[in-house]
Amino acid sequence: MTALDVVTAADRSDDLLDSYASWVATLPIQPSVRQDRVWRAARFLTAHPDIEVWMGRPTPARLADLHRVRAWPFVTWLFVAGWVRPDLELVAAKPGGVDLPAAWAAANAGDVERVAACGVGMGWSENWIHQVAVLALSLVAVVTGKTLAVLNDADFDTVIAECDRAAGISTSARVRLHTRIFALRHICFQLGVCDPPPRMAGPSARSAAEHAETIRQLDIR
Repeated sequence: MTALDVVTAADRSDDLLDSYASWVATLPIQPSVRQDRVWRAARFLTAHPDIEVWMGRPTPARLADLHRVRAWPFVTWLFVAGWVRPDLELVAAKPGGVDLPAAWAAANAGDVERVAACGVGMGWSENWIHQVAVLALSLVAVVTGKTLAVLNDADFDTVIAECDRAAGISTSARVRLHTRIFALRHICFQLGVCDPPPRMAGPSARSAAEHAETIRQLDIR
C-alpha cells in the first residue's frame, strides 16, 4: 500500500464517520446512545480504515471484529446506505438482534409493500410474507446492490450460487435461504420484474454416508 493509498483510505474513513454521525443524529434515540454508536464506529474505523480491505478478511475474523467493538449498527448502515456491498456469507452469519433486514425495509418501504401486497394476493400467511418481503428481499438487495425494480434472473442465480459456496452456512440455513429466495423470485415473476417463471432446484442426491454426516447425534448417525 502506498502513502497515497493510506491517505485515500483515511479520507474515506473520515467521510464514512462524518456521514454516519449525521445519520445517527436523526435517530429518535437518547443522546448518550447516539454518542456510543458514533464512538464504536470510530473505534472500528481506527482498526480497519479501509472497509474494502476489511471485507476481504475471513468471515469468522470479521464477525469477531464486529463483536469486539459492537459495530454491527455501523456496518448495517454501510450496507443499507450502499457504501459497501456485503457478501452473502457475512449477512447470513449476522447474530440475532442485528436489525439489517428491518433497517433495509425502513429505507425501502415501497419495495417491501409491493412484495407484501403480492404475497397477500397469493394467500400467504403474515409470517411467510415477512420472511420473503423483509428477510429475503433485504438479503438479495444488499448482496446485489440493487432495488426490487432492477433485479433480474441473473441476480437470483448469483445469490443462489453464493449461498451454495458459503462454507459458513449450515445445511438447514441454506435450505431456508433457498426456499425464501425462490419465493421472492416467484413474486418478482408475478410483478414482471423477472421473465421466466422460477423453478425450484432441489438438492443433488446424497449417499447415505453424506446424509449421515449432517446428523449431529453420534448414536443416531
